[in-house]
Amino acid sequence: MHEITKKWYGAAEDFKPKVDRDYSWVWEYAKFRFDWACSNGRYIEDKAMNLFKFLLAIAAGFGAAISFLVSQKVVLTPWSYGFGILALLALLASGVGLLITFDPSDHLYPIEEEAALMCIDAHSPDEDCHANMSLAMTASTEFERQASNKKAKWLRWGLAASCASIVLFILALFLEIHP
Repeated sequence: MHEITKKWYGAAEDFKPKVDRDYSWVWEYAKFRFDWACSNGRYIEDKAMNLFKFLLAIAAGFGAAISFLVSQKVVLTPWSYGFGILALLALLASGVGLLITFDPSDHLYPIEEEAALMCIDAHSPDEDCHANMSLAMTASTEFERQASNKKAKWLRWGLAASCASIVLFILALFLEIHP
């Protein structure tokens, strides 16, 4: 079990709501935070998908340029070969970083309805369980927030590698001087 899950589900089980207190606004806030964390994750994944499409266009451009150079029987310089290989490696690193961004195991979802029913049964009828459920929702929110942060880092690495790939390929073409 993940440390976040232990911490927040434990807090949800240990919290004893006070009688005659309205905890419903805390529940609304917990739902808002969960929606916010999930929308950030979806936003990052959308950006990664768009960058992945751009990466495919870059790869197609690389292929077209290499195909043209081969058809013209161009002899490349050692520097051009070196930068070309580095460009392809950077393109590969970018693709790997973007694929890691789509790791499906980096999601935690809210507790099931059965757990919510057990939470209600564990308290007396005059106790409000909104606070307990809010604390349980926090586990999912924090896990999703951490996953989004990790995905955003991989997205940044993918973007940097794709930009480096373009620059390296342009350098490889400029250093080719033997027609």
